[in-house]
Amino acid sequence: MVQILSACPDETLRELGQRRAALVLLVHEVPSLELVLEGVDPRISALSLATRGGSDDEPPELTGLAIYRRNLVRLARSAEQFDHELRFAVLEELANFFQLSDARRERLGLPPLAADLDYVDDEPAPHPARPRRRRARSASPASPQEEAHALLRCAARDSAAREDAPTLRPRVMASQ
Repeated sequence: MVQILSACPDETLRELGQRRAALVLLVHEVPSLELVLEGVDPRISALSLATRGGSDDEPPELTGLAIYRRNLVRLARSAEQFDHELRFAVLEELANFFQLSDARRERLGLPPLAADLDYVDDEPAPHPARPRRRRARSASPASPQEEAHALLRCAARDSAAREDAPTLRPRVMASQ
């Protein structure tokens, strides 16, 4: 992590690797269910950790990064590719946290952010030409919240099935 930040061409990110108070680095397998229920994509590779400012005017202060190892391993096929994915995930998350411009992102080797479209108030937002079809039952849910709810429904269904299942009792064989 220190190597990634120290070799970074952006001054703001390079200072993070050289500051006296080190960033906390947490390594987890995957994001927790609580984070997923709050709307964090379960496939995320890195997540910024920050403290809130004392007032609304103060920006949050970066205190660390959470790295999700299993999500990085899914993207990499070799050790070199893992290092590349780790570097990309860390720089991408920090670029998002510090809201770096597209030019600064490009210097880091990151793709530019997609431009957000603003609509004039009296101009309606465009609608799809045809109605959207519902996804097939076997397809995965569209959002992390739906995925979490689907997991909870499956868990509830499984526990209900266990309650409805007949209790198995050991058979006692009478001696002859």
